[in-house]
Amino acid sequence: MCVCEARRGAGQLLAGAAVLLTTAVALTGCSASAPGDAPGRSASGIGAWPTFLPSPTPQGDPTGTLDSPAMSYPGSPVVVHVGTTTALVDVQGPSYPSKTKVGAEQVRCTFTVTISQVSAPLSMRTASFSVLDGQGGLHPLAPTPHQTPPDRLQPGQTYTLSLVGVLPAGEGLLRYYPTTKGAVAAWDFVAETD
Repeated sequence: MCVCEARRGAGQLLAGAAVLLTTAVALTGCSASAPGDAPGRSASGIGAWPTFLPSPTPQGDPTGTLDSPAMSYPGSPVVVHVGTTTALVDVQGPSYPSKTKVGAEQVRCTFTVTISQVSAPLSMRTASFSVLDGQGGLHPLAPTPHQTPPDRLQPGQTYTLSLVGVLPAGEGLLRYYPTTKGAVAAWDFVAETD
C-alpha cells in the first residue's frame, strides 16, 4: 500500500514538473527583442524574437485619408488628412446612462470626439459622424443638445464634441466624414450592456 501511494505521489510530481517545464519553454520562445538587436539575442536576455512574427517597429498615430481611411479604437488618436489640412482626431467612449438595463438591445451611447493640432482651417460645417453596426445598419450621431460646433476650426484650436445616438448593443464602427466625399477614419468599439 505504501509503494502505490509513493508511485502516485511521484506521478503527480512529474506531471507538475512537466507543466512548469512546458511553461518555461513557451515563455522563452515568445520573448521579445528590441528592433536592432542582433538575431538570436534580445535586450532582455530571455531569447530571440520569434521568426514567424513581424519585427516590431514604432508606429506612431495611424494616418487616415479619403483614399486610405485609418482604422483605430477609442483612445487611439488618428491623424487625418483633409485635402492639404491635417488634424488629430481622438474618440473616447461610448459611455451610457447610469440607468441602462443589463442586456438591453438598444443603448443610448455618447462619444466624446476631440479635434486638435489643425494645420490649416478645417470646415466643421460639412463634417459628420455615423456608426455602422455589426448587422450593417447605419446610425447617425448628433451633437448633444445645446452644443453647436463652430463652422471652422483654425490652427491652434482644439474642439471637443459630444455625440449621441441610440445604437444596437454589440460591435460598431464610428466613422468620421470631414466632407461629403467619404470617411477618413473609423474607430471600432463594443456597446456592452452586460
